[in-house]
Amino acid sequence: MATPSLGDAVASWGPWLAVLLGSLLAALVFLPYCLQNRDQRGATPLAVMFVGISVWLVSEFVQVLTPAGPAAGGGLGLRLLGVKIVAIGVLLLGLEYTGREQLIRGRTLAAVAVEPVVSVGIALARPGLLVDPTLTGDVPWGYELVSEPLWMVTVVYSYLLIIAGLALLTHMMLRATYA
Repeated sequence: MATPSLGDAVASWGPWLAVLLGSLLAALVFLPYCLQNRDQRGATPLAVMFVGISVWLVSEFVQVLTPAGPAAGGGLGLRLLGVKIVAIGVLLLGLEYTGREQLIRGRTLAAVAVEPVVSVGIALARPGLLVDPTLTGDVPWGYELVSEPLWMVTVVYSYLLIIAGLALLTHMMLRATYA
């Protein structure tokens, strides 16, 4: 099977390419705003989220351009890095916005970062543990996700961070009184 050209890869994404570019532009526009207002509650975690979103979106472009084979881990590593930064950002937003800033410490951040560092390292060093680097179907990118236990651990971890952050925010909303 011949490797698709850049034009074929871009054409296969069609309107999604415009959505990706628009989303990346929006994230890059909001990031400086958050950084300029980082003294406001929640602005720094939002900036973290926008960095993660930007990395995640760039990984989509890398995925389109990555041929099948051993090089597939680069796009996957970048994607996992973006996803993990977003998940950590959501948790930090939940903690900071609900007045639990005291929980955001070096040790807490280091503990939360262990799984992302390991999963991104695996994606870069041994992507075959997470994805199938061979192209077996009609896929316009360089790899397919494999439902392996290690992949499921990284997915569940990201969801747990996001759920924890959203649960904190939901709890605050439900307890809030509005005049």
